[in-house]
Amino acid sequence: MNPLVKILSLMLLCMMLSVSVLFAQQEDIAPVVLSGEVALPGQYAVYEGSGVTLSDLISDAGGLTANAFEPGIKVCRRMTDTQYERMVLACRLAQEQLSLLKVKLEVPERNMQYTVSSDAYILPGDEVVVPRQTLSVKISGAVQSPASIVYYSGWTLDDYIRMAGGYTRDAAKGKVYVISPNGEKQRKSKAQIQPECEICVPSRLEPDERTISKEDIITICTSTNSVTDMVIMIVDKIKGK
Repeated sequence: MNPLVKILSLMLLCMMLSVSVLFAQQEDIAPVVLSGEVALPGQYAVYEGSGVTLSDLISDAGGLTANAFEPGIKVCRRMTDTQYERMVLACRLAQEQLSLLKVKLEVPERNMQYTVSSDAYILPGDEVVVPRQTLSVKISGAVQSPASIVYYSGWTLDDYIRMAGGYTRDAAKGKVYVISPNGEKQRKSKAQIQPECEICVPSRLEPDERTISKEDIITICTSTNSVTDMVIMIVDKIKGK
């Protein structure tokens, strides 16, 4: 074989191998779309297993704007068919294990937006939305006039209950709780009222149910590929372990 042809053949082979490696690497990459109240919204490349957290992503985007509402940041995680099937199976198995308890276990929507903490890992294909701060508090449940009310710094939970017309006769006053913007559930005695939180007043006529949020289910089921581990973590979360 002509030496020049041989050299050109080897060069072509090396180029083909390089392209193959590049495509193989790109299979583990998908742009993360970051929108809303950040300095540089747009698409950011994230590798599978890169360990990029929400705070890392926001830092790369130049940080939050002055109008950003950090506790309300949401992620839309688009699950693959396999991931979603595992989550559905894990929820069904967890429900079976909790058959003796009154548990409200709902399977999350496939592409549901949910709040995450700043140290949560961001995965390829995630969509992250940083909302603008709005100043309101939602009051729901056993009150006379459930509504969203303007947030006032310094107002207590009882102030907002009064603004909603007060409790109804069947209100379970001792079971009032607050859902913070990041989805955390707080008892009345320890609750901190902040913009975009929800004050929930259960009724004494409702069954006393244990529950787990859809956000927690998604977080659990995207943190491992083991259905067994998912079931264990869901059951432990509901039981408060």
